[in-house]
Amino acid sequence: MKKKIRLLAAVALILALMAGLAACGGGGDGATSPTASAPTQPSPSASAPAAPTPSAPASPQHTQGWETTADETTIDESLPGYDGPPDPDNLPNIHFTFAHQYPASHHHNTDVIIPYIDALMAAIPRLTIELVPGGVISTNNSVHDDIRYGLVDMMWATHGGAPGRYPLTEILEFPNLFSSAVEATRVIEHMMETYPAFAGEFSHMKLFNIYTTEPGDIYTIKDIRVPADVVGQRIRSPGASGERSLGAAGAVTVPMGMGDVYDAVGGIVDGLATSPSAITTYNLWEVVDYATNGMGLYVTPFFMGFSNAAWDMLTPREQYIALNVEIGGQPFNIHSAHMYDELGELGIENMRRFGMTVNDLTPAEQAEWLEVMTPVIDVYLDALAERNLPGRDFYEKVLAYRDSIR
Repeated sequence: MKKKIRLLAAVALILALMAGLAACGGGGDGATSPTASAPTQPSPSASAPAAPTPSAPASPQHTQGWETTADETTIDESLPGYDGPPDPDNLPNIHFTFAHQYPASHHHNTDVIIPYIDALMAAIPRLTIELVPGGVISTNNSVHDDIRYGLVDMMWATHGGAPGRYPLTEILEFPNLFSSAVEATRVIEHMMETYPAFAGEFSHMKLFNIYTTEPGDIYTIKDIRVPADVVGQRIRSPGASGERSLGAAGAVTVPMGMGDVYDAVGGIVDGLATSPSAITTYNLWEVVDYATNGMGLYVTPFFMGFSNAAWDMLTPREQYIALNVEIGGQPFNIHSAHMYDELGELGIENMRRFGMTVNDLTPAEQAEWLEVMTPVIDVYLDALAERNLPGRDFYEKVLAYRDSIR
């Protein structure tokens, strides 16, 4: 039955992709120009009409244990650091649009972004934020230019939609670098504060959250334990770093958005690389049979930002508030990462519960994967050195700080 469903789904996906390519003239993954990606809503304006307060969609099954109530989301105005002026009287109302490509049912939309928006609007009464998920006005490819040019006011994305534009950020995806999302996020926070070249990759926006997923592995139709098993297998790749690592092991990598994976498995691809939380989020246990658990293939950095134009419309006090939202008693970035770690554990439990075979790699098997994947690190760092970018220095400092907090 699984095979029949996969074949039918794959045919439908191929037809849809062909239609999409015919309509747009190509299927490139690169970031689009700001003109091509301009959304229909106007640029932020002090006189823009108020938008309705966003409301969470019905809570999907994959958010179990992570529903966030209003009293768990707070603004910590007692933190040291704000010593600026009070807000002037009679400030004009402002309206921001928050865009991302992920579905409204995604756990980070319902349990992270919506609580943040609600808390921010409660603390800044003149502000309304319209949340537009699902790639309706901005995709993971276009949003990097859309936020740069103020075509959207707030965004959530990964760097994968703009290959080559975040070269130091890409280092954070190296294999076997982090043991958890929280560990990776703590390292990122430190590097943001201490490494200007890294922070400078985000100068086209004002970051208010940056964190990662839990470490990812591969999930397949075929039983895979060691690199020899993956040779010739068509595997959905999560990004450039994962693509290099899988390619070094002999896999045929296929770039693909997560929204297309379910229908592609069994036809276009034989499996996928992702984090275990995604198996539950996208119901992928219905189409894959095996998990290769313990590869430590990569983590995916996510970030959220204001456009610089939107950020400048906030007063110093409002800016301070926007950077000090806590959810569930945790700083915003740590809450985001902790959610991924918890959902990753739930993903492993669900794989077993729904009948998948979870192969927990032995130390010897993990060593085989590292032997074939580790050389891609030097290849990438050497390529950055040819561009006069401090990739190796950044990587060494990432390792040093990571080791200091373990």
